[in-house]
Amino acid sequence: MTTQPEAAVEVLRSRGIIEPVEVGISVGPQLGALAENLENAVGVPYADLPGFPVIERSAGEGRLIVGMLEGTRIACLQGRSHFYETGDPTLMATPLETLAMLGVSTLLIASTAGSVNAEAFLKTKEEDWGARLRRDETR
Repeated sequence: MTTQPEAAVEVLRSRGIIEPVEVGISVGPQLGALAENLENAVGVPYADLPGFPVIERSAGEGRLIVGMLEGTRIACLQGRSHFYETGDPTLMATPLETLAMLGVSTLLIASTAGSVNAEAFLKTKEEDWGARLRRDETR
């Protein structure tokens, strides 16, 4: 029986993605344009890849794009699903396993992070960042 990552790789191979991929990058909307800079790129919508999540946030998300950047073959996951949106921590497992099967040995996950504590990183000139972080860990 074929697994979802194996089936996804078969689809990618049928679309011309044959060469091994060295680097994987997972980006959200803030860095999604990075994929547009890949040379000789082949893009496949997540909807065509078994086990890949449905991304409904913005246009252009929900594609796996493979191409060259500065002489390195890159696979870009353009869009991802989050645990806090679905309650399913496994949604990105198939895309990540697919990258591994393509040969990816280096993975960069870009993220925009924030805090629900508005005062978490406010500090005075005299205050030490380390002390602030250690103090926040006790909350």
